[in-house]
Order: sequence, then structure tokens, then C-alpha cells
Amino acid sequence: MKCDKLVDPLILQLIDLLSDPTYGSMVAPRFAVLLGEDELLNKQNYAVERLLSKQKIFFLVVPKLVKAFRGSDQAIKLNYLIALSNILRYIPRDHGAMDVKLATLSILSIIILESTNALQAYISSLIMRLLTTATYYGDRGNCGAPRRVRKEALRYLRIFPGTLRNELVLPYKRQVMRGVCLDDPKRGVRKEAMECRARWAQLDEPEED
Repeated sequence: MKCDKLVDPLILQLIDLLSDPTYGSMVAPRFAVLLGEDELLNKQNYAVERLLSKQKIFFLVVPKLVKAFRGSDQAIKLNYLIALSNILRYIPRDHGAMDVKLATLSILSIIILESTNALQAYISSLIMRLLTTATYYGDRGNCGAPRRVRKEALRYLRIFPGTLRNELVLPYKRQVMRGVCLDDPKRGVRKEAMECRARWAQLDEPEED
């Protein structure tokens, strides 16, 4: 059903509703339905799942959400941010979705740089997502994201200090310092990891009495 020809115009109607002051906040969480797993329409119930359906929806929806997000009033931005977060959480994790992952990271950087106030409630989940994406798992049978994606995740993780207020990011300093992988097999990723870790290391810890 997600690939039905009627889906595209319906999705565009949902995006338009996000700007509605009455219904926008109710529509935003429903974007999880677009890419989330369905309890009935799944392989267990013999539904046919097309491999590219999630990528197609992603590239249809996300650019429009980002454009509307950047041009909306502060009061409405949160609706687009919630809709985006519910799309991004279901992005495929397989190795073949590199273009989607790079686009996702680019979107996260826009949110970090342009809407820090709206981002506050999502800092923890964004940091965890970036750390997971940046980590190399070569000794566990699955190396994780491609080299370019790991490098970009570290670059965007480096944006947090200096962009967000110190008191917002300081609680995650130790988590990031422990989580950033410095032994990646690719030199370019290791270099980015060291720069990222150094940026977080500059955050000042509060003095203890």
C-alpha cells in the first residue's frame, strides 16, 4: 500500500497539515506510520514488501519537510521536527542505504545549526544515533555504516559543542568521550574522531564544592 499511486498525494496533504495550528501537532507523530513496521501488512502475513519503498518515501517526504521547516514560524517548527524525527528513526540500517544515511546526517546538521531551541528535547537521541552510526564494528561480523557515513556522523557530532548552550551538551560529554571510536581502520575516520573528541574535551566541567 505504501507504493500505491494514491500514496504520494496523500503524503503531500499530510505535509500541508503540519502548518495547521489546530491539527499540525496531531499529524506530526503519525509520520512514523509511513516507514514503521505494520502489525498486519508484513512478511509474516504474506504481504509483499518492496525493498526500495522506504527510500522512495524518504526522498519524497524529507526534502519537503526540511524546506517547510526552514521557512516556518518558530511556533510551527516543532511540528516539522517531530515529523522528521519519526521519519529518520526508521531509516534502513543496511549497508546499501548509504545515500539515505548521508542525506539523514545532512538534515540533522541543518536542525542542529538552525533550530537549537526546537532540538533540546532530542539531544540525547541524536547523540546516540550519531555515535552508533560513527562506530566501526569490524570484529563483530558487521562493520556498521560505510566509511563515508562514519566520517560524516563524527563531523556532525562535532557541531554540538559551540552550537548548543554548554549546559545542554555537557551532560553527554563523558558518554561521547567514551563512545567515539579512535581505532577505526580508515585514517580519515580516525582523524575526524580525534577532532570530534578534542572538541568535546574542551567543554568545561562544573567545579565541585
